[in-house]
Amino acid sequence: MLVIHGSWRLGTGLAVWAEDSTSPSWAPRRAGRAPRERPHPFAAGHTALAAALAEVAEPTVLGTALLTLPTRAGSPVDSPELVRTSPVAAGRGPVTLAGWRVPALVYAPDTALPLLLRIAETDGVPGATLRHFAELAAFAVDLAARGRVLPGVRPGSGGAPQPAAKPRSRRAGTAGTGRVSRASATASADGHASTAWAVWRPLLTGADAGWARSLALALPPAARSAVEVGLVSPAAHRNHAPSATCRRGPADGGCRGAR
Repeated sequence: MLVIHGSWRLGTGLAVWAEDSTSPSWAPRRAGRAPRERPHPFAAGHTALAAALAEVAEPTVLGTALLTLPTRAGSPVDSPELVRTSPVAAGRGPVTLAGWRVPALVYAPDTALPLLLRIAETDGVPGATLRHFAELAAFAVDLAARGRVLPGVRPGSGGAPQPAAKPRSRRAGTAGTGRVSRASATASADGHASTAWAVWRPLLTGADAGWARSLALALPPAARSAVEVGLVSPAAHRNHAPSATCRRGPADGGCRGAR
């Protein structure tokens, strides 16, 4: 049995991981001071996780996630949805927070949408986080279907201003992606291009505004457990070495590839 969880990363998309009820529930004991992170003892591997979601959506890239999870007696605590196939002795001691590294599948926003709209069809049990994101996805689809959106502009993320480029043609903009290319960006007084994203923002009034507030207040604490998400290239995956890392904190929330 797999219990599938998710974490949304701004600039990356949906990172999905799972608990496997058939794996040992206790992490190996280590002498000395507890490390910053350890491998999660009963997290599902990439292969099992991809198989459980294969009928719904293909992941954009493989990855790993560092999670801050409730921990007792040196092992992560089972989620409420996890049902063990055999009895497990309850751990003793206080519950604290500790870092655990798990295999993850990362879905770009466009790929994450069909996954979230079809979580009931997955070969696993959706955890509280994935169910909550599915509610958000359904709400967003409903708003768009009813035309409850307004166009807007969001400033480009990160990086120093770039010199304004001369437009090559009238088709220099990136149609359909929502991003204004540097070639078509407006030059400021100092000769630098101002790059921005064209976006659709929800128009929340009345019952929609109330439902949006309810969803925000109902966000499961586990949805904020991801400290970082590492993206794994095919070559690096064989060596279990992440090639890029998304860390909590930067203004753009994006990924920076290793150099």
